[in-house]
Amino acid sequence: MAKKDKAVCTLTTSVLPESIRAAFAGTNSFTPISNSYKWVYADVTVGNSTSDLLSVSINYLGTSVSLNASDKILWISIKHTGTIDGSNKTSNGIIISLDNNNSLAYNTGDAIFIDSKEMFVSKLPFTTIGDLTTKSVGVTSGIPSSTTPGNVQINVAAIIQDVS
Repeated sequence: MAKKDKAVCTLTTSVLPESIRAAFAGTNSFTPISNSYKWVYADVTVGNSTSDLLSVSINYLGTSVSLNASDKILWISIKHTGTIDGSNKTSNGIIISLDNNNSLAYNTGDAIFIDSKEMFVSKLPFTTIGDLTTKSVGVTSGIPSSTTPGNVQINVAAIIQDVS
């Protein structure tokens, strides 16, 4: 992968009450340095039982080589589409575990929560494909509230280190 194939996310966050408003701005980028670093893009359906976020049946872009459970996630962007299938809307969210938690619940303490139409971008260089699990959750007032909702569609783009 060429350096020109880097991943870049630009963020701006407004914080604090209006009277003392502040803004944080920055980037989250990753520049590939090895041919073992490869792009993956997938539309993923997250259901109400815990499963791997990225299936090992997904191929690297432009290849017939599929992901391996031990491949490392160097940079990842996850976009909640706000739908169950690309067209039918949902207000459910998803939670993500970085430590192969196979029994996620809406109140799992170390889970990352992504609400409808939100996006999460991060570098996870020591997290493997097999470590990254997910599950859909019901949401009340912006907080996960149940683990029995239906499907949620997400878009995932990532630079993965192919360790095979």
